[in-house]
Amino acid sequence: LAPIDREVVAGNKRCYTLRIAPYRTTENSIKVDLLGKVVSAMKGESGAPVGQAAENGFLLKPGVNDTTITVGLKEPKKWSIDAPYLYHFVLSLSERGNIVSAASARFGFREFHVRNSKFYLNGEEIYLFGENIPSVTYGGHGLSTAEEEKKLEKYILGCRNLGYVMLRNAHMPIMPKALEVADECGMMMFN
Repeated sequence: LAPIDREVVAGNKRCYTLRIAPYRTTENSIKVDLLGKVVSAMKGESGAPVGQAAENGFLLKPGVNDTTITVGLKEPKKWSIDAPYLYHFVLSLSERGNIVSAASARFGFREFHVRNSKFYLNGEEIYLFGENIPSVTYGGHGLSTAEEEKKLEKYILGCRNLGYVMLRNAHMPIMPKALEVADECGMMMFN
């Protein structure tokens, strides 16, 4: 199963447009059941489900297949710099009751826009006080993934403690883990 290709948000619903690659090489089409679930990604809530949708009998053809699953959520908790609430979207493909492939993506609900030269996050005006994150400092220095994550978390939380709400990734790509850690710490990233 390919990762989630594109996301679209509409109101209180999050609709994922998915590109699904076949889970095995076959010349025949097969029928599978799709199950899309949204669960809490927050520690202490142990993957509490908050919504799901299913499509039974989806015809999976050889090659790339497109479909849409819409999971409606009642009053989803929004991600903010003070309360970075996150969810997981989990998609599974089943054939005759057995899960044969699955993929997941983590996300947060947030709405942002600029009005009259002011930035708004979830309807609240936010002053974009930020700093550059030195991307060359992370990755490729012989540290384990856990050590890199801890180093990133220390830097990002240090910036949050100084009052920064946004980090700019200047000049070079940063390791993708930095975006995940920033999401968890309530830090916006200008990537």
